[in-house]
Amino acid sequence: MTLKSFALFAETDAEKRKHAEKFLQFSAFPQSSAIMVTGKTVNKQEVIIAMLVFENESAAINNAVYEVHKRLGVGLQESLYQEALAIELDYQCIPFEREKRYNVYYRGQRLDHYYFADFVCFDKIILEVKAVSQLTDQHKAQVRNYIGIAEKRLGLLYNFNEKFMTPVRILNSNLRDFCGN
Repeated sequence: MTLKSFALFAETDAEKRKHAEKFLQFSAFPQSSAIMVTGKTVNKQEVIIAMLVFENESAAINNAVYEVHKRLGVGLQESLYQEALAIELDYQCIPFEREKRYNVYYRGQRLDHYYFADFVCFDKIILEVKAVSQLTDQHKAQVRNYIGIAEKRLGLLYNFNEKFMTPVRILNSNLRDFCGN
């Protein structure tokens, strides 16, 4: 049985949490196992719950990104992928804002410079596009900072210069928000 089959009819975060707990009871991995998410060690239950929160939205974004990747291939400039992705997100009726501006604060004071998100989809997911030879920890840290600044729960990072592109899910370090606490 898969987690998705447990959560198939879940509507609220509380129901998703309940289904994730049932899944963990029947799954083969021990609940005490830990993994890393945005530099913080958390248990698998927290990660499963967090992944369920935006499961449908993430799948829709993935479909749009993969369509652009399939049609354009690798080797183009990042700005071309961003432009094509904006067209595809619109075509697939995915709500988004491109280059959304966020204020950055330091010790309570707003800085003169801003952060611009490549895309904000569904008003809750930061979508960052790269076209580099290889994603680095610096790219992931950048997205981690972006989701903190934008106060979003999830960041998706894609590198269009990979033949077999794999999305990187980056969750906000404060996972209590995902568990409804």
